[in-house]
Amino acid sequence: MVDTDDVALNVRLSSDFAATFFAGASDYEWAKLQNTDIEAQQLISVDTADAQIILSHATGTLGIGSAAGEGVIGLRLTVMNAYSATMPAMVQGQHWYIAANAGQSSTTVRFSGQLVALSPVSGIRFLLESGNFTAGYFALYGITGV
Repeated sequence: MVDTDDVALNVRLSSDFAATFFAGASDYEWAKLQNTDIEAQQLISVDTADAQIILSHATGTLGIGSAAGEGVIGLRLTVMNAYSATMPAMVQGQHWYIAANAGQSSTTVRFSGQLVALSPVSGIRFLLESGNFTAGYFALYGITGV
């Protein structure tokens, strides 16, 4: 659950086993396509210089909600080229949540992004733009590499 209403879900990557995370103003490039059922909207967003990869919308009433019945988040994310120092680490996937509006619209987002620096990835951080998760469960499945 989220503590603040109408927020975006973001991701940042690390190359030093999560001691620090890339967070410079132009460390990431990303694009996303967002669909909502109740508002029949389709939003396309692109940013070629950002401090994180933004995974969801965060303006109006299309961000992740904190009221009763809102804020349920599901996420499937793949990191590609994670061990490469010659290719950019790329993130792609989709997630779904209940938006911060009276109609509790179901929202699906397809996203992709990359770390601009050519650096192997050894850590990942999920964060809300407000910085606060109230409660929840997290499970990570994957394949470990060399």
